[in-house]
Amino acid sequence: MLDQKVCSDVMSTAPNIAVSVGTFADYINVVGPKRVGIIDQQTARYLDPGRPAWYSYAAAETAVRAVLAGETDLPLARMMAAPPRNMPAHYAEIAAGIRTFVAQHRTSLVPVGNAAWSAEELTVNVRQHVGLRVRDAEPLVTFVYLKQLPLTSDAAKVVCRILEIVSDDVLPGAGVAVLDVRRAKLHRPNRRLNRSKLDRWLEAEATGYVRHWRSAVA
Repeated sequence: MLDQKVCSDVMSTAPNIAVSVGTFADYINVVGPKRVGIIDQQTARYLDPGRPAWYSYAAAETAVRAVLAGETDLPLARMMAAPPRNMPAHYAEIAAGIRTFVAQHRTSLVPVGNAAWSAEELTVNVRQHVGLRVRDAEPLVTFVYLKQLPLTSDAAKVVCRILEIVSDDVLPGAGVAVLDVRRAKLHRPNRRLNRSKLDRWLEAEATGYVRHWRSAVA
């Protein structure tokens, strides 16, 4: 059965594997042999938290949050002033995407909490999320996706479902969404979505993720 709980990260070598929702989304976002490469990259980062890759998007995430909260272009100017090595083009795409999104939508932010979703031996920590209000609609617990690879429909469904499960701990009564920043696209779950089937698939994906992880670090 799927369950939820608030918890802190645990070491990747412990019985339970703990990753962020973005890390899990990157795995869901690819299929076939590409998943082996994704897992190899992820285990390398998690087993060596000092690797520069951990910090590549930190300034971009901060800037995007500020822009969604209604600040001017100043946060983006600061972001572009000193991007990490090999990241200038990525940061430029992020800046262009968030400018497009806020130009099309009047946005503001509301406070959110933290939570985690667990299945089998995997814990997925919900982070890199905001409480997004678009115009005057209901607030949305929104995962901010910054990566270059477009987010697939299946990956967006998985992230939205995890956010739904933990939403009472994060922002009670809120809806959920994923903002693909570079594409300026807001993914919302379909009301007719069969969540029972999605939960079974999600649990199977969590089991597959654990097996891939264990194999990579063996």
